[in-house]
Amino acid sequence: MPVGSALLAVPALILTTIATSLLDLILEPFGLSSFDL
Repeated sequence: MPVGSALLAVPALILTTIATSLLDLILEPFGLSSFDL
């Protein structure tokens, strides 16, 4: 169902955003960013 796919896509997008933010926070002291990986 398209509705089910949309409901799954939203949390996945949020989790990806949170993970990227955490990665940037972790790498920041090392002078890196997630874009360097």
